[in-house]
Amino acid sequence: MDFKGELKDSGIDLSRMSSSYILLLLSYLRINMNRNPDKPLCCYRHYQKIAEDTGLSERYIGRIVEILDTMNIIKFHKMKRTRYKDANTDVKFSTTPKIFADYRHYIKDSNGVSIPDTEYDYNTEISKQIKLMQKENITI
Repeated sequence: MDFKGELKDSGIDLSRMSSSYILLLLSYLRINMNRNPDKPLCCYRHYQKIAEDTGLSERYIGRIVEILDTMNIIKFHKMKRTRYKDANTDVKFSTTPKIFADYRHYIKDSNGVSIPDTEYDYNTEISKQIKLMQKENITI
């Protein structure tokens, strides 16, 4: 994976970045994507939860997500931070999870060969996930 060559003019900080870190996060996201046909082909996580599960720092995770997005491998959507008042009526903010979806999705044809799914659109999948999260009132 020659990501440094592909991204040298992108302005993304690639210092001390290893392809093994990128592959670790990509594998983590793909494993956690919904495979249930009744749900969107997405996953949603806080960077903190990903950091706990993978051992990568939240800063590295943010940089890797930016790399995967720029390379059109994984696309993501930052949810809006929610505002609330605590017991002392102080205004606080709650960070909501990021939603991740594959840029492309592949299906098998009649011969068992993987082909791009022409009906798949990551924006549609992310929109479905947002609606599902709002319906279930998921902010954690």
